Amino acid sequence: MPGAAFVASIAYSVYLTHKLIIHFAIGLCGALQISLNSFPALVLVEAAIYAGGTIFFLVVERPFLQLRDRIDRRNRTNAGG
Repeated sequence: MPGAAFVASIAYSVYLTHKLIIHFAIGLCGALQISLNSFPALVLVEAAIYAGGTIFFLVVERPFLQLRDRIDRRNRTNAGG
């Protein structure tokens, strides 16, 4: 299924950030006078959660995973030689 791997990869980032983003989105709904029980509020909150999780994954999680992999490769190369 196209996109499933990416959704799975950002799942942990969404888990880490969703509560903070929900509070932000609730404040945004209040500022825009959108009822929290409305469909637009639900769409806004869901979109903000996935956008925030994606940004967190791309800016924080992925670079550190790449750094971890580089360090691991270097350690394996040095241990073998």
